[in-house]
Amino acid sequence: MRRFPRAAGAAAATALAALAAVTALVATGALRGLDQFAVAHWMPWLEPTHHKLIDLRSLLVPARQGSPGARALDAWTYPASVLVSALVVAVCAWRVRGRTGLTLVVVWVVGNAVELAGKLALAKPALYAHHHVHVVGFDHSYPSGHTIRGALVAASVAVAWPRAAPVAAAWFATVPFALVALGYHTPSDVMGGALVAAVLLTPLAALLPPVRSPRSRSSSSAASPPSRAAPAPDPHRRAG
Repeated sequence: MRRFPRAAGAAAATALAALAAVTALVATGALRGLDQFAVAHWMPWLEPTHHKLIDLRSLLVPARQGSPGARALDAWTYPASVLVSALVVAVCAWRVRGRTGLTLVVVWVVGNAVELAGKLALAKPALYAHHHVHVVGFDHSYPSGHTIRGALVAASVAVAWPRAAPVAAAWFATVPFALVALGYHTPSDVMGGALVAAVLLTPLAALLPPVRSPRSRSSSSAASPPSRAAPAPDPHRRAG
């Protein structure tokens, strides 16, 4: 029996409950202490006066200015931008086609819609950088769209090219930390983005074929009856 749909439903419900809990904590200001600590200690490249809710230039090219390290880190997260992620997901969806390919496209669209709705609807408590500068962009930065799209990009690549799954997963694992270091998002933002992606990606588990272990394959081949070979001719039988 195939158990993937039930497991996917349970995983989606768990991720949705965790997302609701984190969202409630963000809305009530319970995570403000963590975010403020990150602003003070974990964001060496934060630019508080140049932080925008939607940066149109970053939709096309990496828009980071400043030190080479910041520009390199910005380029590293660039595949999670709107334009590049859309192209990657489209190529992966075209490669796998069918219901799985359609699901990849749908979850990308829904993920971006959830990001926009969350940023417009939820206002977080104010955060302040050095010299008591109000980082206005963090007021409406939940959830992190780059984290959502980064997860969708990694999952799409893993579905289309399974051998590249470890590389895609390793890249995505670094994206939330890079976003915080660059000052684009707070820890609560990336937590929310990761949970949104988890909710959206669980339907893929119901569409992908189950992975069969080598032991199961060998046991199934051993259980199949051997083919019957043609009987050898009798050398003592007279032809006639």
